[in-house]
Amino acid sequence: MQKHNGMRPQDVVILLKILTFSNDDWTLIDIAESLEISLGEVSGAVNNN
Repeated sequence: MQKHNGMRPQDVVILLKILTFSNDDWTLIDIAESLEISLGEVSGAVNNN
């Protein structure tokens, strides 16, 4: 995965998705599947890579 500077549009979408969960019991796979994006994209956004 390439490094980037700043936030990407999918980072915002991933953040909003995390905020929709009613509890803290979510995984990166849950987010990736619900948004239909790759696990790598979710991991990169959450880990700020």
